[in-house]
Amino acid sequence: MVQVGTMAAQSAIDVAAQSVADIDAAALRVGVLAFLHSHAAQTTAEPGFENLLDAYRAWLATATSLYSTGDETKIREYMHHRAILGAEMDIAVSADTSEAAVS
Repeated sequence: MVQVGTMAAQSAIDVAAQSVADIDAAALRVGVLAFLHSHAAQTTAEPGFENLLDAYRAWLATATSLYSTGDETKIREYMHHRAILGAEMDIAVSADTSEAAVS
């Protein structure tokens, strides 16, 4: 779920960035982020993946705030949360691969 949500959010962010003057693209980006943020808030992590879900939620919250307000002071926080999310995704994939190798 986190990987699909991250890909959907990043796609919305990228498309809107390519069309800076397109207000509809910006609105779509905020809508996608707000939907994913709301969905993530209601999701429960599987055992061992709590940090991944927390990182995903923090990134979505910051992205939603950044792109809905245009507050450029959020850029550093956004980048920080995106890096943590990437690390947690790598850890989750590594753990998943290790479990598969043991089973």
